[in-house]
Amino acid sequence: MRSFHQQITRVGRALLLPVFVLFVAAGDLAAQPARTGLHGYVHNTEGGKVTPIPGAEIQFFRKDGEVAASAKSDKSGYYSAALRAGEYTFQVTASGYKSEKSGRGLQLRLSEGYAVHNFTLIKGKDDPNQKAPELTFAKVGELRGQVYEKTPEGDVKGVSGAVVTLRPTKKSEPPKQVFTSPPSDTGEFPSGYKVLVAAGTWRASISAPGFDTLVHPEEIEVEADKMAIQDFILTRPTPSKQGIKGVVRVSGNEPLPDSVKVIIKKAGEANAKNAKTMTPVVDTEGRFEEELPAGRYVVTAEAADFESLSKEVVDVLPKGFSSITLTLRKTKTILVVTVRDRETNRPLAKALVRARQPDEPISKAAQ
Repeated sequence: MRSFHQQITRVGRALLLPVFVLFVAAGDLAAQPARTGLHGYVHNTEGGKVTPIPGAEIQFFRKDGEVAASAKSDKSGYYSAALRAGEYTFQVTASGYKSEKSGRGLQLRLSEGYAVHNFTLIKGKDDPNQKAPELTFAKVGELRGQVYEKTPEGDVKGVSGAVVTLRPTKKSEPPKQVFTSPPSDTGEFPSGYKVLVAAGTWRASISAPGFDTLVHPEEIEVEADKMAIQDFILTRPTPSKQGIKGVVRVSGNEPLPDSVKVIIKKAGEANAKNAKTMTPVVDTEGRFEEELPAGRYVVTAEAADFESLSKEVVDVLPKGFSSITLTLRKTKTILVVTVRDRETNRPLAKALVRARQPDEPISKAAQ
């Protein structure tokens, strides 16, 4: 039994109905065995989710209006109908969904085998007053390819479940979506994507879980009755950075010393002798930043002749930076002076002492 996802991802979305299908095969058409036909899936994509529609009725009509073949979708939404080469119209109906009875006519030229069409139905009831428009015909071609990602080692590997959205450049056709699939164990289904589209130029965008959406920069040309191949390479988003950032300030409007250093340690290892230490670069404005795994850290700042006034315990959360401010203060110099009597060498009480820098006036001297 073919899985719904496997077949959906192989070929893509439905062609709108009713559609004229022309199979061209060698030999006497009347005597030709039914080695050609249509198969695919019937599904609903509302809400951004692909949901199979079991029990959908698919009918194929000859030019005289007689039913040439009919099929019913199974529980996975899959249907298959054998049809001899020729021209047909068809429609799809399902309980609780609007019937597919309108759309553009398409001519498909296949030498033999089955053409794959997946049909998308919309929930609701049919409008009894709706009239089917006149059918026009558009030549079609096949577009197929692979969706890859490039590994850090430079290799490429296939991406499963990617969604390729195709939009016509001339707006004459509705957008189409097709899902990529991995190779099957039996080799019955090819990997990548494959879809029948009207001949012309198309724009493509590709999305997949865990990857950045790719908008293909160039138009893709699909010629009538021919196959075009277009591969895509997706890239994974750059992981969000996290860590600690902040600034070191000096109290009292003192300039930032050149020897300033920020020290970061894991909180559980801060007092260990061999604790791993991170020392981010501090710029001339006192700013610093360090990328770190999520966790709890102890952060301090130090500099020669300065004392730290803060010791921060910081929690780093995933996908974000924690900001802090560290403050230093210039270490005060303590001058100890003993005044003695020259004759007795005894300390003198209540002696007045003034201290100043060599370039300071006496009026500025501390006492």
